[in-house]
Amino acid sequence: MKYKGEETVDEVDSYKYSVVLDKGALKEFFVKSAEISGNSMLAGGTNSLDKFLDNMEFEGFAWIAKSDMTFRKLSGEVEIEDIEGVDAELTMTYSISNLNGTVSVEVPEDAKEFDPMSLLGGLGAGMAEPAVIDTEQP
Repeated sequence: MKYKGEETVDEVDSYKYSVVLDKGALKEFFVKSAEISGNSMLAGGTNSLDKFLDNMEFEGFAWIAKSDMTFRKLSGEVEIEDIEGVDAELTMTYSISNLNGTVSVEVPEDAKEFDPMSLLGGLGAGMAEPAVIDTEQP
């Protein structure tokens, strides 16, 4: 991370940093997550994970609130090369606002379940159960 100055994000004064992917930390996260969840995705070793990370790059920016040092925004580009014959370039922006506020989520009647781990080209297969949203109010 490199400090790039100050900016306002959703009316919150924030510090801006340039960021790049720490592949070692991400690998450690996947390994620990598999251990904690009792998942066997890495039972055969980390060769597939290593190959995936070798072919992945991320560069972007992160914003941290000055007042409470909370993460407020992440944006950048992910490039993935030659994963099962597919190259991908993704541009993303992730924002957090109204921290600790009340949130109401309504699931559309025609909603279909999506497993975000499927984006990892088989690396995340079975790593976590798909999220289930309880729509009944207490």
